[in-house]
Amino acid sequence: MLHFVDNQNLQDTTKICKVRPVVDYFNKKFSCLYMPSQEIAIDESLLKWHGRLSFAQKISSKSAKVGVKTCELCESSSGYFWKIFIYTGKDTSTSTADNHIQINNEELIIDRAGDDETNESPLIEPLLNRGHTLVMDNFYNSPLLLRCLKKPKTDS
Repeated sequence: MLHFVDNQNLQDTTKICKVRPVVDYFNKKFSCLYMPSQEIAIDESLLKWHGRLSFAQKISSKSAKVGVKTCELCESSSGYFWKIFIYTGKDTSTSTADNHIQINNEELIIDRAGDDETNESPLIEPLLNRGHTLVMDNFYNSPLLLRCLKKPKTDS
């Protein structure tokens, strides 16, 4: 069996605490090795999973009907996988402050620098103020989001 964290010294209490070091490592590596071109895309994906998992999602419109839901940020032209966020369910402790944007009861992470509860790195925040164009489907899109993205010089 593989272990990525020591269970005795576990400080993180989130649902993905046991694999967080691996996810954080790949997010850091993928984002520091390559800077995406102007057009970037964000979309949700479902990683197939049939085991017992408290945050498994069932989405009948996806090819993998049951699995782990992720939000992925990629470069549009090459498809380079730049960053990932694993959705573990609606967090009732999350406030709707100015640095969080609620869209369709999903949280699209734009700036989470002030959140000390988790180590989740921001999904889009490192690419703001660089003139990128964010491509997304209607699941994420809203007038509020477009206004918030326009302030830091990001088109959509």
